Amino acid sequence: MIVLYGKNVEIAHIDIIGSGISITAKITALAKPNQILISENIFNTIEKVTKDLSLKKLETENRNWDYKNIKTNKILNAYVLN
Repeated sequence: MIVLYGKNVEIAHIDIIGSGISITAKITALAKPNQILISENIFNTIEKVTKDLSLKKLETENRNWDYKNIKTNKILNAYVLN
């Protein structure tokens, strides 16, 4: 969802909100410098294309990570590109 704050488009603040943006921000907080992380939803979407890539499920048990997949209501997995 795109939100426009103000009536004048030229000076109004524009923001993008939604579950995808929210999860992206949270996954970014888990990443180490120069590390690429993707969500379970993206992993499932591109899995067939990325068979040759070295993607590994990120262990989140010892981290502050309790975000759930909105479709399954289970903990959302994150994957790291090795």
